[in-house]
Amino acid sequence: MVSRTISRLMIVGGVLGICGAGLWWREFYSEVGRMIGSSELPVECLYRFGGTCELISEAASLVTSSAYKPGLFWVSASVLLAGIILEGFPNGEGNDVYLTRERDRDYRPRERDDREDPHF
Repeated sequence: MVSRTISRLMIVGGVLGICGAGLWWREFYSEVGRMIGSSELPVECLYRFGGTCELISEAASLVTSSAYKPGLFWVSASVLLAGIILEGFPNGEGNDVYLTRERDRDYRPRERDDREDPHF
């Protein structure tokens, strides 16, 4: 039960974090676009470190304190993925497919009755 709750919280947190990163990215690059006179938003800067994205971010950080960094996106995506993976694990309540039959829960050794010679 605890693992299901944690995995679902991780999924919700990951989705909210990705949405937050997307809003932060859109707000930051919209302002940068207004400053340089461009309406095109660089989508690759949502998830990419380095290159022109980092150059733009570092240059804009001199003017504004809310320069976008893709770390939030990647942490949120990792939490989301971990939550999805945890959701697939058995929850420990004993109702999983491989433990649903009563005979599977009985681990005592049994006599074989398919042999012809009982003293074998």
